[in-house]
Amino acid sequence: MPVFDSIIHAMGSMGTGGLSSRNQGIAAYDNAAIEIILAVFMIISSLNFSLYFRVYQRRNLNALFKDAEAKGFLIIITTAAVLMTASLYFTLKLPLGQALRHAVFQAVSLCSTTCYATTDYAAWPAFAQAILFILMFIGGCTGSAGGALKVGRIITLFKYMGKQILKVAQPRLMIQPKLGDTPITDMVVHQVLAYFFIYIFLFVVGGLILVGTGLDLISGFSAAAAAIGNVGNGLGQVGPLENYSALHPLAKWTMTFLMLTGRLEIMTILVMLYPGFWKK
Repeated sequence: MPVFDSIIHAMGSMGTGGLSSRNQGIAAYDNAAIEIILAVFMIISSLNFSLYFRVYQRRNLNALFKDAEAKGFLIIITTAAVLMTASLYFTLKLPLGQALRHAVFQAVSLCSTTCYATTDYAAWPAFAQAILFILMFIGGCTGSAGGALKVGRIITLFKYMGKQILKVAQPRLMIQPKLGDTPITDMVVHQVLAYFFIYIFLFVVGGLILVGTGLDLISGFSAAAAAIGNVGNGLGQVGPLENYSALHPLAKWTMTFLMLTGRLEIMTILVMLYPGFWKK
C-alpha cells in the first residue's frame, strides 16, 4: 500500500472512522495481508484503552486476557464470523477460504464500527446481513474508540435478564451479578437500562423518519442504526458501495442528529436540550 494510503487507513482503523482514499475502499486493494493487519488493529482499537495502561503498568498481558468485556467482544466476533462463513459457503457457494476471509473481516469491521468493506455485503444472504445488522448495535468495548451500545452494556443487560429469570424461579435467592470480578449494582443496571431504552427509541424514531423520506424499510432502519452507532454504511440503498448524497435533506439532518447523539453517548446531547440545564 502506498505510504499516503497507509497513513489514512491506519488512522481510519485505529480511530474506527473507516474512511479511505479509494472509492472502493479496502476492496480496491484485494489484498489479504492488508485486511489481516487492519482487522488486528480494528480489534485493538475496540478494546478498553485502560487495559493497555494496565498491561504497561504490570508488564504482562494478563489484563487483556482476563477482562470479561474483552473476552465477550472476541466471542461475539468469532460467533458472528463462523455463522456468516457458513451462510456464505452454503448459500452463495463461495469457496471456504474466501467465505471465511470476508466474514471475519466484516464481522470485525462492523462490530468495531469502522465499516471498512472488502465486498458488497448488501448482496449477501439475508441471514448474514441480519448478523451484520445486529453487530451495528453492539459495537466495541467501554473506553474504546468504537461506537454503538458497547459490549459492557450488552453483557450487563444479559446478566440482569438472567437474574430476573432466576428470581422468578427462586424468589428467595440472593443474586449479585458481576462483570468479571466487579459487582453490577442496581444503580448501574438502571443507568444501562435507561441508556438502552433511549438508544432504541432514537433508533426507531430515526428509522421511521428515514423511511418516511422515501427509503425502503431495510435501508431506512439500517441507516438509522449506522448513524446512531457511528458505523458508517448500512444495508440496501445505503450499503458499502453506496453513499448518502441522494438522501432527502430531512434524512440528512436526522442522521446528523443521530450521529452526534451516538458519538457523545446520547445523554450529553439530551441534557443540553433540557431547558432546566441552562438555568442558573
